[in-house]
Amino acid sequence: VAGVIHLITRKDAKKPFGGQASAAVGSFGTLQASTGLRGRSGSTSWSLQLQHRQAKGFSAAHDSTGNGGFDRAGFRQQTVNADLRQRLGKNLTATLNANWGDYRTDLDAGSWRDEKDQRAENRQWQAGAGLEYKMEEWSVPANYRHASLRRPSLTDSTDSPGFTRFSIERYDGVSDFAEAYGRFRWGGRTELLAGVDHRWQATDQRFLSISSFGPYENKLSGDSA
Repeated sequence: VAGVIHLITRKDAKKPFGGQASAAVGSFGTLQASTGLRGRSGSTSWSLQLQHRQAKGFSAAHDSTGNGGFDRAGFRQQTVNADLRQRLGKNLTATLNANWGDYRTDLDAGSWRDEKDQRAENRQWQAGAGLEYKMEEWSVPANYRHASLRRPSLTDSTDSPGFTRFSIERYDGVSDFAEAYGRFRWGGRTELLAGVDHRWQATDQRFLSISSFGPYENKLSGDSA
């Protein structure tokens, strides 16, 4: 649920159009498929990657009696990555990139407690742009990136063993990052790296639960976080 997506982009394409695809299946109803397209034409290169993963999963809660009928907690993940690189001159290059991800998973209520309708989602997207002026002994890159994250968690089961019959927790976050720096080399043995960056972040969080004691709500708004 709190995993990290590690992306390793392919090298620039040498042909106007190319691509690849792969698929795999495994135990616990696991399916994984991916495809990618990329190309180069003159001073322009681009790539587009898509990936889908899913599994029917297994119950994270242990059924010690073997008669509980615990359901399997599965998951689904989809990601899209796009990249565009444009040479604007002999020494100047511009880049545009974006990625989107959607992750959904079922959850159990605890070590020995099954939960039929508890689930969590994680949706994020990022977009960025950059410029780099590069000479033989020095280069000056500048980059900007915006990211948005939404992470809701919902419990609406009618057979929940606890006293809470409904709960929803939502976390929204945004972040912006800008940087500009220079890299300078002298004589092949000395390098100076200097620059500035600015980071801005905010979050908006909300929790609501309804039980036999009535509703309970807690909020943390973006203007204070």
